[in-house]
Amino acid sequence: DNGQATRPELFDERLDERGHALGERRERRDTRNEHGWRRVATAFFRVEQSLHGGGAKRVGGEPVNRVGGDDDEFTAADGAARGPQTFEQFALDRTVVHGGHDALIVLGQTEGVTLLFVFDMDDVLYDYRWRDRMDELTAITGHDLHELRRRWWISGMEGKAEAGDPSDPDEYLRRVTAAIGAEVSREAWVRIRSEATHARPAALDAVRRAAELGQVALLTNNGILIHHHLHEVAPELVAIMGREHMHASSFFGARKPEPLVFERVLAHYDATAANTFFADDLVENVAGAQSVGITGHLYVGEASLLAAIEAFATSAPAA
Repeated sequence: DNGQATRPELFDERLDERGHALGERRERRDTRNEHGWRRVATAFFRVEQSLHGGGAKRVGGEPVNRVGGDDDEFTAADGAARGPQTFEQFALDRTVVHGGHDALIVLGQTEGVTLLFVFDMDDVLYDYRWRDRMDELTAITGHDLHELRRRWWISGMEGKAEAGDPSDPDEYLRRVTAAIGAEVSREAWVRIRSEATHARPAALDAVRRAAELGQVALLTNNGILIHHHLHEVAPELVAIMGREHMHASSFFGARKPEPLVFERVLAHYDATAANTFFADDLVENVAGAQSVGITGHLYVGEASLLAAIEAFATSAPAA
């Protein structure tokens, strides 16, 4: 806060006020905790700045259980200590939590997002000009289009990679270059994919609207190398959803339309299927999401995507 000492009796009022605004449940101060930290049932904390005895200590992006003090005192409602979490995952609110001392903190909900909106990338949010990509790769390899695709894509190697095998980006590059019989650097592979991927501004506007209504995320069938570089392939999404919410299917060890990948997305976000929306341009992928209870939208254009987002936001159980 402002660095001035705050009367302890004001803490309950201020914390409860913030908690009510966020719709989160909080327990009252635990009198058994001699350090005075109040327990919070549904939030993680990262201490940004604590003013003990008037001296400020900056801890930057450290997760709370590495800051010091009795950080394990922050527990879930069931009494189990939570693991370390970094600040970048959260950004909901700031308040004071320590009796007699000021502390600037960031809260992050641990009971799962309220509404989750998941979007495919290619031919939904971005135009994927795959022929441009293949043209450059045929020039590098000397193969014609059919032979190039036979060696990696038609053979099923890319599909296997999209399902998480391999799980290491360097191993992915080793396998693909061996299959196509030509050396392609990691930087070149990412650049060629990026140059074939062009944003659809109106579709991105729909994602911005979804971000106002809940958590937004990307789920694209791609190997682990592209997963690590999605911020370069689709840079416009970084400002909308954050790099940490841009996922290739390989990250989850399964690919669309397998129900397993959607189940793992739900688990990753601690989200319920009933409160999750998924948009894709392929019927089979939408059906895969619907098979686990997710609301699926078959993308045919930006206007209908925005309308579907608005409709879901008013009809979902958590709305």
